[in-house]
Parts: sequence; C-alpha cells; structure tokens
Amino acid sequence: MARIDYAPGGLNPPHTHPRATEIVFVLEGELDVGFMTIENKLFSKTIMKGEIFTFPRGLIHFQINNGNVSATIIAAFNNQFPGTQRVVTAMFASSPTIEDVVLTKTFQVGTKEEKKVKSRLAPKNMSSSPSSFSSTIRPMRYSSLIIHYFFIFLNTLYVINF
Repeated sequence: MARIDYAPGGLNPPHTHPRATEIVFVLEGELDVGFMTIENKLFSKTIMKGEIFTFPRGLIHFQINNGNVSATIIAAFNNQFPGTQRVVTAMFASSPTIEDVVLTKTFQVGTKEEKKVKSRLAPKNMSSSPSSFSSTIRPMRYSSLIIHYFFIFLNTLYVINF
C-alpha cells in the first residue's frame, strides 16, 4: 500500500504493473485516471473523494490531477511485488539503449526529435538535484493480511458502485 499526494498538475505517467492489479481510493481531491486495454481502448474516469478505480494487471495506465487543489490517494496491489515499468522510460532510457532507427520508425519522428526525448529522460544525479516527480509516494507498512482484506473491501465497493 502507498499514500500518493498529487499537486495540481501532478502526473503519474503511463506505466504498467506486470505482476499485480492496482486499486486506488481517493482520500482528498479528485484525479483523472485511465487504462488502455490490449485492443487499445481507453477506459477513463474522474474519481473524487471516497471513490475507487481499479487498474487490471499488466495494462498501461495513468493518473493526473487536473484540478486546482492537491489530491491524495491510497494505492493497493494484490501482489507484494507488483513491479513497475514506465512506458516512456522503457522506450527512451533503457540500458543499453534501443537502436535509434527502431524508435524513429515506431514513433514516426526524426532522429533529432528522438534524441531530444532521450536527452530529457537521461538519468540525473539524484543526490544533487531535487526529485522531478510531481507527486510524492509514501510507503505504508502493514501486514499482508491487512492489505489482503483492504483489497477485498475495496473490490466489494467497486462491484457495488458499478
């Protein structure tokens, strides 16, 4: 479980969790959320205080605070090792790097644009620069049993509300 605080404009960019389903519960504010199916169909919604949203395992999803006030959520997973892969980082900042020709053909851009994106995603010295994330993730320590029951409770709410 994690508490995540989103400043206005804060973004959790498109990413996936290959080993877990994620469920989020809004404590304060509102958040625009969505995921893409394997057929590239977008399911999105604005979730507000007291509401939940589920992101199926392995599907690309995102969260953004388009509001004017901060938003706070609790996120829970049904696996203690969900894994996270950010789409853009995986494509443009891998090590070793993906060949330029693969990226330029995939995204139908020139080499100049591809290099510009790569330069913006290059690893930074974390000790000398402030975090570039616009949201703060605070781990919460609970026993796996409590997380399991919380997940069941939230899934029950999800079924009742839809």
